[in-house]
Amino acid sequence: MAENDTIQQMGVFEIVELPPGAKPLPGMMVFAKKKLDDGSTKFKARYVVRGDLQVHGRDFGATFAAASDFTGYRLAAALSVQPGAHPEAIDIKGAFLYAPMDDNDLLVHLPPLYIAPGFHRPVARLRKGLYGLRQAPRLFKNHLTKQMRQEHYLPLRSNLALYLKSVIEGESVSRTLATYWVDDGFGVKWRNDGKDVMDGGGGGSRFVEDVEKNFEVKVKDLVVGATIVGMKMDWDEGDRTMKISARERILDMAKEFGLQDAN
Repeated sequence: MAENDTIQQMGVFEIVELPPGAKPLPGMMVFAKKKLDDGSTKFKARYVVRGDLQVHGRDFGATFAAASDFTGYRLAAALSVQPGAHPEAIDIKGAFLYAPMDDNDLLVHLPPLYIAPGFHRPVARLRKGLYGLRQAPRLFKNHLTKQMRQEHYLPLRSNLALYLKSVIEGESVSRTLATYWVDDGFGVKWRNDGKDVMDGGGGGSRFVEDVEKNFEVKVKDLVVGATIVGMKMDWDEGDRTMKISARERILDMAKEFGLQDAN
């Protein structure tokens, strides 16, 4: 199973014998269909821990994790229409599986079909986060911020889900603003003199290049249109425009409240 292979490759847990009296958290496979930007459908499988059975103070503590709102994405989109600016959108694959645990004593059941030869009652001791854990979003946000700081991005005090990087070369200054909604990232780089950052102008690397140093990402094509947090974003480099549409999100909300046939 591909999900088990990913978990194993990323070293998410170590297999141990079930300690006497221990009660590991159960998990389950969750299957979903995801509509892609090209109109095709992707079938996904994810091993998810039963976080609803976690006990506060024993299995987890703080859970808050800052995530960008639509204002952050609109700000980055507005900056992308400047002369010479270049926007980029990404999806971090298996985001929560990167974040180290802050408590190494959390035990969970092994995923289905996971083979553990040589063990009598094998369970998993988590080294990194898993989907479903109450603290997983916070663990990933802290890990993401640490990696962004290493690439010289600083979180803004006004919005901890926005990161700004500045590179000074003589009288020229290039800046990159990045924002995240969990694993959906959007970044835009521009120069104060309006020169094209894709023509070698503006020191430092681009947003995608910075993130790829620490994560495996899927780069979204903004030219043909990419869906980010329910928003369709279309970038026209020639006209220097960024169109934002929330049509699919609005239709989903209408369907949720039984208003899909309303005029």
